[in-house]
Amino acid sequence: MKKSLWIVSLLVLICAFALSACDDTNRKNQNEDHVHAFGEWTIVKDATCTVKGEEERSCSCGEKETKGIDATGHAEFIDAAVAPACNATGLTEGKHCSKCNEVIIQQHIIPTSSHVFAGDICINCETINLAPGLYDSDDNLIASWETLTNVYGMDVEQNYTNATISQSSSAACNIFGNNDNLAKGTKIVIDDSVAALGDYAFYACANLTNIIFGKNVSKIGMAALTSPFVTDLYIPSSVIYIGEGALMQFAPANITLSKNNKEYVVIDGALYNKNVTRLIRATNANKNKLFDIPTTVTSIDIGAFYGFDFENISIPNGVKTIGEAAFSSCQSIASMFIPDSVTTIGPLSFVGCSKLEYVVIGSGVIAIEDWAFDFCDNLTDVYYKGTREQWELFELDSHEISDATVHFYSEKNLLRTDYSGIMLMVFLQFGNNHPIVKFETVFKKLIRFLT
Repeated sequence: MKKSLWIVSLLVLICAFALSACDDTNRKNQNEDHVHAFGEWTIVKDATCTVKGEEERSCSCGEKETKGIDATGHAEFIDAAVAPACNATGLTEGKHCSKCNEVIIQQHIIPTSSHVFAGDICINCETINLAPGLYDSDDNLIASWETLTNVYGMDVEQNYTNATISQSSSAACNIFGNNDNLAKGTKIVIDDSVAALGDYAFYACANLTNIIFGKNVSKIGMAALTSPFVTDLYIPSSVIYIGEGALMQFAPANITLSKNNKEYVVIDGALYNKNVTRLIRATNANKNKLFDIPTTVTSIDIGAFYGFDFENISIPNGVKTIGEAAFSSCQSIASMFIPDSVTTIGPLSFVGCSKLEYVVIGSGVIAIEDWAFDFCDNLTDVYYKGTREQWELFELDSHEISDATVHFYSEKNLLRTDYSGIMLMVFLQFGNNHPIVKFETVFKKLIRFLT
């Protein structure tokens, strides 16, 4: 019986082994026939700027493939250098990665710079080396700001957190003149609490030769700085508004503008708005006696050339208005060409131009306002590009222009063949800006010098 069981067991094992071998053979045959169908690559490890990443894909049979992803590398961003200031440190140029923020080139601190004073003002940080108040010509303090306002009554209006030197403070000039001690004052330093100089704030302050703004002055009102003996003016970055005629009788040899001022520009010594459409004030910085107004200018401010001795001023076609007293007391001008674009010649525009001999007035002019050519004692000829009928519509109060001979383009052939006539024709056609006219101006100066 035991022997039979042993035989049966042995037969079972033999059969099981045979079946297993057959199953392996069938499975091997199936694997040899299978083709992998891998899915999409999937990122399993992101690449960084410096370390490779990894991605894989799988087959339905469970088989997987993997491959590496290259490191992305740094995205370099330049950290700009910062120039040191008088009151702040600077930085050298550096670099960092904009993705991982790793520092590639370290920035280093640059120590603060020294003040660079132009007169009493640092051109870098606008620090003033004098306390607010009134000073004499040797920079000795005559009266502090508190003394000027509280003791002598210089009118400073308080408006919330800002102060304005008001119009009535033109009486301050009377205060300076009527007080023997204050009359010695030639320089005033405005306190930082002042945000605006009102209209006529320092009108006709004859003793003042220097007015220094506090760092918060943003507005200079109409005729605010008409002190005739102020020779140099520094306009800080805080100034965003300059009223018409603010510098009318002010005769600066030099206007310096803060390099950080965003509203105004100085070109060849003259002050303009940032778009160079408004000529605010010329200066004597131009020594050659010739002044070419930029072609972008459309308006010439009140008193823009008041009192200067330019011999040739070129007004470009494009200027529309000539402000009040714009060329008043320019006693070296012999001729003036007013282009067709001009519509208004303001009152007193050329008053006191004692050497003015002839003027061309464009056809676009519709108004010649009161006393525009008063005290132009040598004015003999006016060449008008409009008609006689248009001319007769002007209400002319200027005695000198009424006495001048008026020539009308529409009525008369002005051509002459002598030298003066040819020069006149060039002038009438092209104005002061033509090279021949400029050459004649310089040539006449040379002849005067040699003789």
